[in-house]
Amino acid sequence: MVLASLLSVILVLTPSSHALAPSSLAAHTPKAEKSLLPLLPHELQTPHPPHPARLSQTHTRSPISVEGAGQDNMSTNDLQRSVSKKETQVGRGKRMFAQGGLAGLGRGNVAWDLQVEYSGTTFFDGWEFFNETDPSHGLVTYVDADTAFYTGLTFWTASGVPDIQVDHWSSLPVGTPRSSVRLQSKDLFAGGLIIIDLALMPWGCGVWPAFWTLGYDKTWPDAGEVDIIEGIMSNTNNHTLPGCTINQTAGLYTGTVGNQLCDSTTGGSGCSISSDSATSYGEPFNSAGGGVFACLWDTDGIRIWNWNRAGIPSDISSEAPDPTTWGTPAAAFEASTCDPGY
Repeated sequence: MVLASLLSVILVLTPSSHALAPSSLAAHTPKAEKSLLPLLPHELQTPHPPHPARLSQTHTRSPISVEGAGQDNMSTNDLQRSVSKKETQVGRGKRMFAQGGLAGLGRGNVAWDLQVEYSGTTFFDGWEFFNETDPSHGLVTYVDADTAFYTGLTFWTASGVPDIQVDHWSSLPVGTPRSSVRLQSKDLFAGGLIIIDLALMPWGCGVWPAFWTLGYDKTWPDAGEVDIIEGIMSNTNNHTLPGCTINQTAGLYTGTVGNQLCDSTTGGSGCSISSDSATSYGEPFNSAGGGVFACLWDTDGIRIWNWNRAGIPSDISSEAPDPTTWGTPAAAFEASTCDPGY
């Protein structure tokens, strides 16, 4: 059983043809129509520093260098927050790229520009530590940043890789919640390409690793959610507003459909597509050295790919992602049956 996650890098990208302009969250209230908005820059809130007792565990390595990336390019918009839920560990990190106008891939090849990167010793600067009661009623106590760093639930490895974990060393009475970490991004997004590289992911009885997005302007699950990665025992579901179903046309994705109805108001079970890769989750994922998940969210819908460490596309490794070369996604939620604004 593994109760920790190693996050190497998380990237967020947008189309290179889109010019960014200064903005603030207050100036962009949610829109009534279901249309995607361009990514706009937003200054991050004050970062959470490590507890002094944990400073010796940090590493001075700089995050991955990407030309054009930096504080001025950190982006946000007003639709979705990215959440790393339960005992999910970040292996190599997360990135988000963007393309101009967020048009679908069918409209021609596009270049992607890095908008925000969470990695290395600055990884936790971009995240809030959720420490409220678990809305899904798990036996967990989410802790704040100071507690997480002080108790060792959050730290960096000797090589500078950020790590989050659940308290798996305390002996507790049956039914007692365990301390854990849940991260929520300070940035907001309304589309783009999200890439997360995980070196290690929790697996085993009682854990709930997840990496997902949710609407920020309503109480969960009323604004829906998109689970890029989620595994709670055998359940892996997504939730939306009414009117969203999975298109089951052959050839759209390689995964297997579970529940087809995504509406969160019909029992809250949501819809699901399970990856057909034997190394996409659990012990096989960790034994393969982890891997990469990519989520493309544009006007055509939402598509998700995953690869183990040995199968990561060379364009991702070279920091020039090209989703048109990745083949059929593991999961696809097409705009024809599920508006990507839901």
